[in-house]
Amino acid sequence: MISKVVAKRYAKALFVIGKEEDKLEAYQQELNGFAQILQESPELRDALTNPVYPTDMKARLMSGLAVTLKLSPIMSNFMKLLVEKRRILSVPDIAVLHQKLTDEFMGVKRAVVTAAISLAEDVKQSVQKALEKVTGKKVILNTEEDPSIIGGLVVRAGDMVWDGSVRTQLWDIKEIIKRGEVS
Repeated sequence: MISKVVAKRYAKALFVIGKEEDKLEAYQQELNGFAQILQESPELRDALTNPVYPTDMKARLMSGLAVTLKLSPIMSNFMKLLVEKRRILSVPDIAVLHQKLTDEFMGVKRAVVTAAISLAEDVKQSVQKALEKVTGKKVILNTEEDPSIIGGLVVRAGDMVWDGSVRTQLWDIKEIIKRGEVS
C-alpha cells in the first residue's frame, strides 16, 4: 500500500512537469518503455536495487541507460532520482498512475473489449463510438480474445463493465433454474 502512495506522488510530480512542458505523452512513452525493460530484465533490476552495489555505481549505470535509451533530460533525472531514493521498482506503478492522470487531463477513457473471437474493424469502431457517446470522452479501445466467454462481448471502461457474454447469460439462466423461478 505504501508503495502505491509513493508511486502516486512521483506520478503526480512527473505529470505536473510534463504538463508544464507539454510533454505528457512523450514522458508516458518513456515511462512505459523503461517499465517494460525493468520487467524483462531481472539482471538490470538487481543491478539497480541490490544494496551490495554502491549508489554511485547505480547512478552511472542509470546514466548509461538513459543515453542508450535516449531518455529526455527530465526523464533521465527522474530515473536517477528513483534509483537514488531506492524507488526504481515503482516505475511500473508510476507509469500506470501517470497514464491515468494524463488520460483524465486529456479527456480520454481507456476501454477493453473482450470477445470470443477476433473482432472486425467495423465492430470495433461501432463499440468505440457507442462508448464515446456514453462516456462523453474520446475512447481508446483495446481488444482481447477469450474463447471461454463463448460469444458476445464484455466491455470494461474504467469502473463500468457491460457483460453481454453468452457465458454470463448461461450462468444467469442456470441460477434462475436453480431458484425455481421458471414458469
